[in-house]
Amino acid sequence: MKKVYRTDKLTLFSYALLVFAYVWFFFLLVERAGGFSGKSAILAVLILPILLYFFFLLRKKVVVTDRGLEIVGITGKKFFEWSEIKEVSVSKGRKYFLFVTGKNDKFAIIDDSISDFVELAKEIAEKAPKEAVKEEVFTVISNYKRSVSSLLLILAASIVLIYLLIKSQGLIK
Repeated sequence: MKKVYRTDKLTLFSYALLVFAYVWFFFLLVERAGGFSGKSAILAVLILPILLYFFFLLRKKVVVTDRGLEIVGITGKKFFEWSEIKEVSVSKGRKYFLFVTGKNDKFAIIDDSISDFVELAKEIAEKAPKEAVKEEVFTVISNYKRSVSSLLLILAASIVLIYLLIKSQGLIK
């Protein structure tokens, strides 16, 4: 059995819209400045982190198999055999993070922008050694509610920027 969890669609859409708005804004500024310049390069460097984060979100995944858990994240790919997991814990706050610690201090983080976060946490809790799973993991599983306020803020900012870009192009009055 193999189950793959990826970044959820709302997170991907939010960041895709933000990248689209920023790239459009960048090219509009370059066009109005009469071409690429040193100032344009600075702006491109400022857009780069958002673009790189979006590509990270596209690549990010968690794979659950009968043999173990593979996590592809910002720090690369890590594989944990179920028997080698020493601890599974969570951090609650505006975002939830599932921390997985293995032998030789191997460590990975899974955040709740992964689709079906609760289902994934349940699978990990069932397959990892019982003594490794902290009690708060079960509390999060039963009481989880995803916060989408940061994504709504990104969507609102993207929509406002796109509206201003459309208006500046004279496409609407």
